[in-house]
Amino acid sequence: WFRNDLRIDDNYVLLSAAQQLANGTAASVIPLFCLEPEKFASNGTGFSGIRTDKFRAKFLFESLDDFRKSIRSLGSELLVVVGKPERVIASVMAHTGSRTVIAHREVFWEDQQAEHAVRAAAGA
Repeated sequence: WFRNDLRIDDNYVLLSAAQQLANGTAASVIPLFCLEPEKFASNGTGFSGIRTDKFRAKFLFESLDDFRKSIRSLGSELLVVVGKPERVIASVMAHTGSRTVIAHREVFWEDQQAEHAVRAAAGA
């Protein structure tokens, strides 16, 4: 599960996934990014969501495009889904039989809350 770490060099998530594939503890890897609509919604003040203004949104979409190309160069595909991470990840896990979520730990409170929600939804 990728969030702010949209690069392939020195990426813990990709390294960990590759190690799991190599040692046989994972049969496949699904690179995933969740676009959370509430981070883009207007809050009624004339400013956009909590942490995403139009410039950050443009940067994010450009970064996602570059990251998708990088993931393709590794022989995979980046799955970008709109929705709350805990719902999206639980759904992907249910449809694929996946049991593990690998993600970079974030420092912001909101991101840590999302991590807790994903753990709960994944049954971890």
